[in-house]
Amino acid sequence: MIDQIQITEFSTDRQWMYLWLKAVKGFNLDQHCARSLIGSYEPKEQIQTGAVLTKSKVYYLCGVAKPFRYNENFHLAFQYKPGSVLPIVENGIAICIKNAQQIIFPAMTAMDTHHPKGTQKAFYSCRNWQFAHHMLSNNQPGPFLF
Repeated sequence: MIDQIQITEFSTDRQWMYLWLKAVKGFNLDQHCARSLIGSYEPKEQIQTGAVLTKSKVYYLCGVAKPFRYNENFHLAFQYKPGSVLPIVENGIAICIKNAQQIIFPAMTAMDTHHPKGTQKAFYSCRNWQFAHHMLSNNQPGPFLF
């Protein structure tokens, strides 16, 4: 049997305005928030202990805090890596993912004048867009290549 990404533990101690997991296949820097990540949403049932993820090699888990507080949102980008274990406890979520490694990407603290949308706060302050920007800026695979 081929190893697959599996959520081996998941818990949260808060309510979320939005909590979603997306199988990422590419990026669109003309959009911000979830629309900057091309791919399909996993059913909410997939964000639980025991869920096996098979649609992509790259995923993004996003939680928008309720009530909304930017610094209490949850963002986790991860990719398939056989044999790895990714434990995260942050901003009200505890998750452990088998056969995955976190994709670290820097927060933008100012405008990015190298991209036409990068001067707009809705874009440069959005962690989803920052992830898409990072992946494209670092020669990661483009749309539909994962």
